[in-house]
Amino acid sequence: MNFLVSGLRALVRNRLALAGASIVVASLLLVLSAPLLTRLHLLRPPDQQDAMGMDADGMPLPVGGAYLLGTDNLGRDVLSRIVHGGRVSLAVGIAAMLTATLIGVAVGLPAGYYGGR
Repeated sequence: MNFLVSGLRALVRNRLALAGASIVVASLLLVLSAPLLTRLHLLRPPDQQDAMGMDADGMPLPVGGAYLLGTDNLGRDVLSRIVHGGRVSLAVGIAAMLTATLIGVAVGLPAGYYGGR
């Protein structure tokens, strides 16, 4: 427990580490709240094509305006697609971490009990 407290103190003292941790936490909160933000109409549905997402020539809208990161070639909001795609990436990362942990425990327990490599 003392190690955890000293680690948190070191993190708070290091401004660069604190900035990085803040970015990770903000991204995590944004990704986890994506369905709520879509229901509140703060984000557009990521799979919905929008006729307003194209200019008069049928080209995607640039960065800025109503679409903060612009639109893709089908008129879909890029920011919304990134945020909703982050949910998939987060799920894959957690699944990979749990799988590696289970394999490590399954190999490490017998090796620790019986000795050897």
